[in-house]
Amino acid sequence: MRMRRLTWAMSLSLGLMAVAAAAQPPQPRYGGTIVVATPSDPSTLNLGLSISAPVYIAAGPVFDSLLRYGPRMSFQPWLEAHSRTMPSS
Repeated sequence: MRMRRLTWAMSLSLGLMAVAAAAQPPQPRYGGTIVVATPSDPSTLNLGLSISAPVYIAAGPVFDSLLRYGPRMSFQPWLEAHSRTMPSS
């Protein structure tokens, strides 16, 4: 009797694991909104006048710069890499 219960429990657990393994993970959703909290309001939106984190969080996405931080905090060109030239007529 005890062996039968153990066999039944093992079969049930293996069956549940097989069903869980066969289920596909959910696909990521792109887009949407992210809300970021800052410790204080930015004192200015001029990145040249302040080095505080709230200023960079608020004004950073507004203004493009010549450089961006890459992986491992190394500088990478930004504006030049994304600029287009217009043919002169």
